[in-house]
Amino acid sequence: MSGSWDLEANLSELYSAQGAWERMARFSSRAADDFARHANNALGEWEGDTADAFATRRSELVKDLDKATEIAGRCAAVISYATSDIARAQGALDSSWSRVSSVSHTGGPSSAPTFQPEDADEEQLVQQEMAEAERIRQELDEKLSDYGADVDDLSRRWREITRRWNSVAGGAPFIWNMPQEGSDVGILQNGNEVVLSAGKEDN
Repeated sequence: MSGSWDLEANLSELYSAQGAWERMARFSSRAADDFARHANNALGEWEGDTADAFATRRSELVKDLDKATEIAGRCAAVISYATSDIARAQGALDSSWSRVSSVSHTGGPSSAPTFQPEDADEEQLVQQEMAEAERIRQELDEKLSDYGADVDDLSRRWREITRRWNSVAGGAPFIWNMPQEGSDVGILQNGNEVVLSAGKEDN
C-alpha cells in the first residue's frame, strides 16, 4: 500500500511572487498619480487640437495604469490565497501522516511509503489515512485549478495593456493622429516668455 503525504511545495517562491506583484501594484498606482498630476499641469492653459489629443491619451493611460494596479493587486491576492491553501493542505497531510506513520512502513511522506499492517485495525487505519490524503490533495487541486483560471484571465488583461503601450515605451509618439502643424504665423506665451512662430519648420 502506498500514498503520498508531501506536496513538496516551495512556498518561498510563492511568497516572492506575491511580493513582486504587490510592489508592481504600488508602482503603477504611483505612476498613475504622478502622470495625472503632471499632465493636468501641462493642460492648465493648453488649448487646441493637440491639447485635446493629449488629454484623450492622458485619460487612456491613466485608466490603463489604474487597471494595471487592479490586476497586479489581484494577482498578489490570488497567489496569497493559493499559498495559504497549500500550507493548510500540507498541515492536514502532516497530521494524517503522524497518525498513519505508527504503522510499520518503508519510505517516508515525500516518497511512496509501503505499509505492513499487523492486524485489521492497522489495515483500516492505513486505508483511512490514504483516503484522507487523497481527499486533501483532490480538494487542493480543485482550488488551484480555479486560481489557475483566475491567473489566466489576469494574464490576458495584462497583455492587452502592454500591447497598447509597447510602441510608446519603444519611443513612438505619445499622441496618435497628431494634428497637422499650422502654417500661420502665431505667438506662443509661456509665463514671461513669448515665442513668435513663423509657421511650419524650425522657428
